[in-house]
Amino acid sequence: MKAADPYCRDAAITSLVNLMRWSEMLVGNFKPITGVSVIKSKEYYRYLSYPLANETGIIDFQKNPGDFFKKGDLLAIIRSIDGSLISKIKSELEGFVIGWWNNIAAYKGNTLGMVGVPDRLPMVVSWKEIESKESNPK
Repeated sequence: MKAADPYCRDAAITSLVNLMRWSEMLVGNFKPITGVSVIKSKEYYRYLSYPLANETGIIDFQKNPGDFFKKGDLLAIIRSIDGSLISKIKSELEGFVIGWWNNIAAYKGNTLGMVGVPDRLPMVVSWKEIESKESNPK
């Protein structure tokens, strides 16, 4: 992304002020974060640069930052300069939109934005587990 979304900037400032109030560095009540979706989940997510443009053209995004999507959901439509349909981009994953790049058009193969996807892999694996998998390949 080339520029900070003003709503995201305001949410970040509100978050920092709330943190300072929580840590008793400032006095006052917590303020709600408005203007952006706040993702609350007990699941861990990792970010991906996703999806890729499958054709060259003008991008018409179908989901907003903060929106969740499932496999098969329509994420974007690629159109020609006259607005006619070139291609549709459907999700191969599940997750939520973090943000779209600030481009109106994309070439085939360009990433269109950033998404959060469930991270179900362990962050740390013991050497014993690695060694046993190497010695006993499936």
